[in-house]
This record gives sequence, C-alpha cells and structure tokens, in this order.
Amino acid sequence: MLDTKIRMRIQEIFVSWEKLFEDCLAEAVQAGELSNTTDTKATAVFLLSGWEGAVLYAKVAKSAAPLDTFISLLEEKLFR
Repeated sequence: MLDTKIRMRIQEIFVSWEKLFEDCLAEAVQAGELSNTTDTKATAVFLLSGWEGAVLYAKVAKSAAPLDTFISLLEEKLFR
C-alpha cells in the first residue's frame, strides 16, 4: 500500500488539477462556450477521472486507442 505521505501528496496534486479544470470550465460557461447549467465541479471530476483512466488503460494495452476514444467522445458529446 502507498505510504500515507505519498498518497496525500498525490491527492493534493489531483485536487489542484481538478481546480484548474473547474476554473477553465467556469470560464467557458461565462464565455457562453458551455451551457450555463454545466456543473463545473462534477464535469472537472469526470474529465480528470476519465483522462487518468484512459491513460492507465493505454499503458496497460500499449495502445493510444483508449486516449483517442476519450478525446473523440469529449469532442462529440461535451464540446460540440
């Protein structure tokens, strides 16, 4: 199991990334690029979790296909 200090540091990093995503999404809502009903916090968690999952899957599969799929679906569903 991960050492508690390491786990906590990794968590801090993910939280900071999540905040960056959330801020970026809030700017997109303000600019009218995303719906004003967008839950920026939940969307940030989804983006970060989905991306990290795709990265892990790509490493295991030794293929960029999971990353390509993730990006493709984002472009198609979220950023139309």
